[in-house]
Amino acid sequence: MANLQNFTVYLKDGRDFQIKDVTFEIKESKLTFSNAYGMIAEYVYLPLNNVAAIIPEQNFDNKPYLTVYLKESDFKIVAERFKIFGDSELEFIWQDNRKIYSIYVDLSEVVAIVFSRF
Repeated sequence: MANLQNFTVYLKDGRDFQIKDVTFEIKESKLTFSNAYGMIAEYVYLPLNNVAAIIPEQNFDNKPYLTVYLKESDFKIVAERFKIFGDSELEFIWQDNRKIYSIYVDLSEVVAIVFSRF
């Protein structure tokens, strides 16, 4: 059984919405959501070129976070820092240099990333 999560999807036009109980992966510029049985979720169609970010549901209680400002919206992510690789890959880091998975951010949509304590 897959590790299902709830996500907020931020579209490039500034709108956002939630998708519940899925996992996702990106391969060859194609975004695929899967359900509890690892089968492709047929109830979701979302072209990657419309997506600014996909962020998992998080608990912010007394945790440091980053605010990511996109061209048309913004979101918070529980993380201590980030790394940028090249001109397209953004990675968020938590304690002990652990990469945070299940996050997608189109770096071309990012205006600023700012650290906050709590």
